[in-house]
Amino acid sequence: MKRIWITGVTALLCIGFLVYGNNHYHAEIQETRAKAYKQYTEDQANQSLEEAQLEKERKSINGQQQKKLVEAQKVIKKVYDDSKYQSTELKGVLQDLSPLIKQKGD
Repeated sequence: MKRIWITGVTALLCIGFLVYGNNHYHAEIQETRAKAYKQYTEDQANQSLEEAQLEKERKSINGQQQKKLVEAQKVIKKVYDDSKYQSTELKGVLQDLSPLIKQKGD
């Protein structure tokens, strides 16, 4: 009888340790999963933030390039207008000098 009692108690202790170990193991797995998920969500948030910053920088650079392009177009137009004016002015000078050149040739 004593042997059955010792065997029963030992079996119950073994079962208790197995259940405790199993629960402890699963609790650690759940904790690890929770940490991994938290890290994953933080990484996703950081990645989204970095993407937003890169997009903002890209738009800023595009805006700066657009402003430089507009300024370059203004300069080109001014140079073109100036050259047009100078061309017109030179034509007038040539017309004024034409009679003098003809007289000198005669």
